[in-house]
Amino acid sequence: MRFVVALASLLFLAAGPSAQVVDGDLGEWDTPLYTDASGDGGTVDFGRFWGSGDAEYVYLAVEVGSEIGLQDGNAITLYVDIDDDAATGQAVAGIGAEIRYVFGERSGTVRLPGRSPVTIGHAAVGLATAPTVTSDRFEILLDRRAVVSGVPVFSGSTIRVVITNGTSGDALPDESGGVAVALSDDAPNRPTVDLGKRAGDLRVLSYNVLRDRITEAPYRDAFGRLLGALAPDVIAMQEVYDSSAGQIAALLGDLMPGTAWVGAGVSGSDAMVLAQYPVLDTVPLCEDPGRGTSCNVAALLDLGGDRRLYVVSMHTPCCTNDTGRQAEFDLLAAHIRDARASGAIAPSTAVVVAGDMNMVGDRRQVETLLAGTIVDTGRFGPSAAPDADGTPFADAAPPTTGRPADYTWVNAGSSFAPGRLDYVVYSDALLEAGNGFALYTPGLTAGELAQAGLEAGDSDVSDHLPLVQDFAFRTATAAGDGPSGGLALAVAVFPNPTAGRVTVEASEPARVVVVDALGREVAAWSSASRVEVDTSGWAPGRYLVRVTGAGGATATAGLAVVR
Repeated sequence: MRFVVALASLLFLAAGPSAQVVDGDLGEWDTPLYTDASGDGGTVDFGRFWGSGDAEYVYLAVEVGSEIGLQDGNAITLYVDIDDDAATGQAVAGIGAEIRYVFGERSGTVRLPGRSPVTIGHAAVGLATAPTVTSDRFEILLDRRAVVSGVPVFSGSTIRVVITNGTSGDALPDESGGVAVALSDDAPNRPTVDLGKRAGDLRVLSYNVLRDRITEAPYRDAFGRLLGALAPDVIAMQEVYDSSAGQIAALLGDLMPGTAWVGAGVSGSDAMVLAQYPVLDTVPLCEDPGRGTSCNVAALLDLGGDRRLYVVSMHTPCCTNDTGRQAEFDLLAAHIRDARASGAIAPSTAVVVAGDMNMVGDRRQVETLLAGTIVDTGRFGPSAAPDADGTPFADAAPPTTGRPADYTWVNAGSSFAPGRLDYVVYSDALLEAGNGFALYTPGLTAGELAQAGLEAGDSDVSDHLPLVQDFAFRTATAAGDGPSGGLALAVAVFPNPTAGRVTVEASEPARVVVVDALGREVAAWSSASRVEVDTSGWAPGRYLVRVTGAGGATATAGLAVVR
């Protein structure tokens, strides 16, 4: 607990709010640089185009006229004249393009002066796009610091851009000469990123650990550093195939000494919920009950007092399986609808849905996740808004650390560019979102890594980034509504681990309860700010100390008893 409090004071700032963040939301763009004529294209009919750049990145945005997927099944081609010189590079539409990238093929070429053309993937030029689901508008990120064959790619302060839909479709611009995009030398204004947790908040971590890597020795130290730095309270974990939820709970206690975890999982599913709170109920969510791999899992957590949290950990089908993915989101919407109607999810119970959603297809899946809009109503019944107040869930959408983007999946060796595959959505009627980020350790400076006890390559242990979101509970006020500090209460336990006596200190007089790893109460005090506990008669293992203040706020700390 003392480590968590110390970590909360470490702010990792990457300048102020960014003018552009590649997240699929074009709201931050101002006047377009060019507007292409409408009606001169087929399926793809280019519209408005925006562009800008700073010392590190090039930002582009374009309307495509119809809803498509950008990373597959299209011939949209980006041409970039990096030196504003029509005499160099590939001659196309009046520019000399050194970069050519075909989005539907997920590959391209770079032609640098005096060099043979080089075939590239996204990683060579730091390309990322958003959104990863179907849309009629997209944002594109390029790394101005890119180096190919030992030569810097971007060499001037102005680039020219041409975008075509293959060789016979629409082109932007209609005129020869491309669209000029001025690049400044200003330092990038990345979103502010703070790895710390506000006092009293509940930290939820969504993490795909890449085919059981968290259990494998070569990756153990990196996972330990990541989890220790993040100090989550609840984890929605995916891609655990060969270990039970109980085994992973025990492993987490080893990776984060002084913490005690409870696991909730279902047979045949790689998704599970881990928590430093008692689990009151575990619910399998199986789209096909006869096929365990179609199952996700929900867990009802007791946060103390009258607070309950319903956490769903999801891992939906990958890639081109839009049908299977939509069915699992339809099932989720139907389950929440029915659980609210039956009282299984009480009006005062907050819901968080987190996981690797594999959002790479139809945008309707995002609508189902957020708004409860069921596609197959014949099978799953009517749509229903999922939040307690009859509104959609909120999308936390945390930014990526050190990058002007919100991607959660990065794999330089894949043909697919970085993208947002993982989500955390929540009941904003009951929860107030605090700090949130996707931890990409290469995006932190050496000093920031050292302060957090991390190494630059730590997040590479999985192709999915640890996705963090903090929450506080909203409580009634005199006005009847607004957010409060929620869980603003602190507890310290020392020495920890212990072989005998231990001291528990709360920041205010509170009820103190100690439970074992199965959630069974082993000791309790009605109102205290400091208690001395003799653990000599307790079984060795991991325990959870929970304190509840007079106003219902709670705080927890793990306790390890050794012999």
